[in-house]
Formats: sequence, structure tokens, C-alpha cells
Amino acid sequence: MSTMEQIEDFSSFAKSRLGSDDSVSIDELYSQWRSQAFKDVDQMAVAASVRDLEAGERGQELGEFLADFDKERGKK
Repeated sequence: MSTMEQIEDFSSFAKSRLGSDDSVSIDELYSQWRSQAFKDVDQMAVAASVRDLEAGERGQELGEFLADFDKERGKK
């Protein structure tokens, strides 16, 4: 999502939350919006992982990942 899309999304979210009640601070609105946005992203990531598992993808074992991770950073 582009920056402009995020601004428009936040604006719509804030307007829908406020209605005629402007007693909620912009900081609280932003916090609520971010929580919702991350929740949506997390749900999409979980759904994608489930699809991968159903397709037979098993990922990489932790020990193998850590060895590769250290190797890429010049550690032994």
C-alpha cells in the first residue's frame, strides 16, 4: 500500500470512528488504525502460510536457518 493509500485509509478509518464525537485523540485513532492494519496483515500472512503447508512446503529447519544466517553475516 502506498503512502497516499495509507493516508486515505487512515482518514476514512478516523472519520468512521469519530462520527460527530471528536473526543477521541488523533493518537488514539492512529493506534487503533495501526492495530487493525497489522491484524489484517497478520491474518493474510497466516493464510498464505497455511496455503504453503497444504501445498507441501515445510520451510527450513531452525538449525539450518541459523547456520545460513550466521554464514551470511560472516560468523562461524
